[in-house]
Amino acid sequence: MNDTHFNEIKNRLNFSFRRKVPQVLQTEAAECGLACLVMTCRYHGMDIDLFNLRQRFGISSHGATLALLINISAQLKFKTRALSLDLDELRQLKTPCILHWDMSHFVVLVAVKGTRFIIHDPAFGRRTVSLSEMSQHFTGVALELWPNSEFTRQKSRTRLSLLSLMRNISGLPGFLTKIFCLSLMVEAINLLLPVGTQLVMDHVIIAEDYDLLALICIGLLFFILFRTFLSMLRSWTSLVMGSLVDVQWKAGLFDHLLKLPLAYFEKRKLGDIQSRFGVTNGAIVIHTQRLKSDPGGNLLS
Repeated sequence: MNDTHFNEIKNRLNFSFRRKVPQVLQTEAAECGLACLVMTCRYHGMDIDLFNLRQRFGISSHGATLALLINISAQLKFKTRALSLDLDELRQLKTPCILHWDMSHFVVLVAVKGTRFIIHDPAFGRRTVSLSEMSQHFTGVALELWPNSEFTRQKSRTRLSLLSLMRNISGLPGFLTKIFCLSLMVEAINLLLPVGTQLVMDHVIIAEDYDLLALICIGLLFFILFRTFLSMLRSWTSLVMGSLVDVQWKAGLFDHLLKLPLAYFEKRKLGDIQSRFGVTNGAIVIHTQRLKSDPGGNLLS
């Protein structure tokens, strides 16, 4: 491993006790500017996410301009200073700051270490850029940001939990309760079966009581058949529940897509939307397959 690869891995791990600039990756092709603002806001204590910022300040499919970033920063209670500078002046900037990149992109300058520049690229993540690379990509425009007197630390994140997604699936709590109860009964029978073997070893063999042996064998046979019936019923219930979750989840996701504004589809290509739908569907398939293969173990574990 050469020094370049080692430094890249070290920068990605980012071992430091100082306040860190978080990494935020863009999910749309034109929201690199918003992602840079989110990183800067979180560094200064405003716990905001990209979804919330996108909802408040919608941008076109052409992306954000420097003037728009300044306007959004002012609404977020930040002071800004737009600068035109040379490479040798970058170390004088107040970091983190936003750099204009490749004439159509924005990145966050995190630190300057000698002739190397650490940046957070919304498209790729944390990167270490040499002076020659910086000369090729940096356009000479930077934007410094710092909180103004009206700035307050606040939390404005939209969190999506699995419980909120499952809440709208009708009949799911009943199926989960049935599977849980059936699993408890199956496990209880599994614990009772060794008791029959112990009775045979401790009493039947010593006393040569064949009547008791016949009674124990009949009882064990009954419990085995009853356990088989419960296992089949549990598997059938989990199969029905898996189909229910699959159908309702897909229908709910498709209904959610239809309710999204037109701007959502204008900023994304058809393949991107289809891949997101497929990834979500794949996650559901994995969970339902786990329940179908071992419903008791997955619920009781």
